Amino acid sequence: MKIGYARVSTATQNIDMQIEALQKEGCEIIYSEKKSAFSKRPELDNAIKSLRPGDTLYVWAFDRLGRNMLEVMSNVKVIHDKGANVYSVAQKIDTDTQVGKMMLVNFSLFAEMEAILRRERAQAGIASAREQGRLLGRAKGITSRTKKIAPLAKQMYESENPRYSVRQICEHLNISTRTLYKCLEHENVEKSRGGLEGSVLV
Repeated sequence: MKIGYARVSTATQNIDMQIEALQKEGCEIIYSEKKSAFSKRPELDNAIKSLRPGDTLYVWAFDRLGRNMLEVMSNVKVIHDKGANVYSVAQKIDTDTQVGKMMLVNFSLFAEMEAILRRERAQAGIASAREQGRLLGRAKGITSRTKKIAPLAKQMYESENPRYSVRQICEHLNISTRTLYKCLEHENVEKSRGGLEGSVLV
C-alpha cells in the first residue's frame, strides 16, 4: 500500500502542493500535519504505525520525517524495521532500490557527523562557561512541595517536647536529609545540632 505523509515547515506554508503530489503518486491514504510543530507530530506517528510489511511511505522530501538528519534516520530505521520503505517525491529516492540504499548510507554518515558536531559544540560551550566562571547544572532552589513542608520541618526541628531526630523528621516527611536542610535554610533556621542523626527525647 502507498501511504502518504505531508507536513508544513512554516506557519505560512501551503500543504496543498504536497498533498497533490502524493495523490499523483497513487497514495491511498495521506496523513498531514497542517500546523508547524517543533516537537509533537501525531500524524507522522500515525502514518508510521499504519505501515505494514511491503508498504511504502511517500513524503515530499526526507526532511519531512524529522527536525534534523538524526531524527530523519531514526524514523527511516523504524520504518525499515516494520518491513516498509520510504519514497521521496521531490528527491526521487526509493529506499527499496540499490541507489536508495546507497543514499541512506550517505545520510547515515551525515547524521553521524551532525551528532559529532553537536557534541563538540556542547563540550566547547561547557569549557567556555567554566573559563568564564559560570556555574553549570541545575539552578539552586527548592520545589513547591518543599516550600509547603518547610514550616512543618522547622517546627519539628525546633521542637523540644518531643524532640525529633533528623532521621525521624526525614522519615515523617518522606524527604532526604539534604531536602530537610534546604527546608530549614528556606525558613532561616540556624542548624545548630551536632550530627545528622541526633538523639530523641520523648
